[in-house]
Amino acid sequence: MTQTSLFFEATDLEHIDTLEVDALCLTLFEDERPLRSVNAVIDWRLCTQISQLIKEGHFSGKAGEQCLLPTQKRFRFPSIFVLGLGLRADFNPNLADSSVKQLFAMMKQAQLRNFAMLIPGRSIEVLDETQAIESVLSNLSNDWDFDRLIIIDLPQSVATLKKHYDKRRREKRRLKELQHGMA
Repeated sequence: MTQTSLFFEATDLEHIDTLEVDALCLTLFEDERPLRSVNAVIDWRLCTQISQLIKEGHFSGKAGEQCLLPTQKRFRFPSIFVLGLGLRADFNPNLADSSVKQLFAMMKQAQLRNFAMLIPGRSIEVLDETQAIESVLSNLSNDWDFDRLIIIDLPQSVATLKKHYDKRRREKRRLKELQHGMA
């Protein structure tokens, strides 16, 4: 297994346009109308393709619902995977965690090793930055062999996410050193 490299980018269009990944993973709530945040930006760049799918009843955002969209060369990445999260009022940290797991399973099934994702629940701040990073790290299991994962989040949260991630890495390294010293 290779070590997954984790990076952080802001959700604004300038940063999304620079993503050199195989796919972008988005999440969408069933009652997210109109689309908001990064979903609205992506939909706009795709000439309202996501909104049209919703309007025509092909995608609703129900929990666990999945959709794959081609970007038609409007981005550097060729595909967008969308995962439905259900109703916002029903969403909680446990559902966020299982949604992260489902997104990773989608990437593994598609055999993608280099992708970007918006952490489920961050767009409505169900998870704070610490919970969000823990959700991602706890679901990066040993059998999921990704090369690079880019976490996209609100511009004001990127630095905090990175800080929590770096702190977790230092703690993990210290624990390994202590275990190694005891052996």
